[in-house]
Amino acid sequence: MSVFDYFSDHWGMLVLILGMTIALTSEIHLEKRMVNRIAATNVMLLLYSVACYIETYLGNQENFSIFRPVLSAVCYSLIAFILVNIVMIVYPKQKAYLLFPAILNAVLCFISIPTGIVFHHR
Repeated sequence: MSVFDYFSDHWGMLVLILGMTIALTSEIHLEKRMVNRIAATNVMLLLYSVACYIETYLGNQENFSIFRPVLSAVCYSLIAFILVNIVMIVYPKQKAYLLFPAILNAVLCFISIPTGIVFHHR
């Protein structure tokens, strides 16, 4: 596991995130709220990518690490928040109540670390 391995495995997504970030900082005519939502989605995509990469690495180790279930909970939670943000970008008139299922999912994922109700690691 190295930074080079990460970049070689995720170069396509990193190029897309970089392109969207460059587009956001250029002279585009979007509302500030929309720019912030797209930037937050970019950050969450990057965090999701790094967390999943590290979680996979830890899963391939012989010794159990408590960080693996924590990273699994983070990954499962981020997926829901990323999807909600994408829906809010495509349909900006939607209300923030779409966040409630994502928040519930995150709570269940983190409760799953000691209980195993969503996922279980050995």
